[in-house]
Amino acid sequence: YVKGNRYRSDALWMDARSDGFRDAVKDVVQALPNQWSHVLWAPASPVDHPNAAYSMHSDLSVHPYGVCQDPADDATVLGYVADSLQRLLPHSVGGGKVNDCDLTAFPKDFISKESAARLETVRDTYDPDGLFHPALGLEDGVAAPV
Repeated sequence: YVKGNRYRSDALWMDARSDGFRDAVKDVVQALPNQWSHVLWAPASPVDHPNAAYSMHSDLSVHPYGVCQDPADDATVLGYVADSLQRLLPHSVGGGKVNDCDLTAFPKDFISKESAARLETVRDTYDPDGLFHPALGLEDGVAAPV
């Protein structure tokens, strides 16, 4: 990351076979607001992990990055990422990665509904007093709607 740049990124797990996916990605790329903003395309080889919280994934994640250097341009890059996510959302598997995101700006599923329910069962067993705060997006015990 370039020192002094300001970043906003997010990511969705995609269904690359979805009708209109290519056009949506094309729109996201063509809408890049400046020379620093970019779109990361991350192929993946999903593996099922039945005993892990990592339960939502696909063969591909797409990450729009809005980047600027001047705080006066923040609204532009924030808007670019928000608009990009809305364009991509119909072609997603319903959620995304949390390593490149702001769940307060764009709430989304990041684990399956089944795994979220299982997590709550474990929390009820091992943290009955609610000492540990749930993960952002799981405050109500279910995955966040997208």
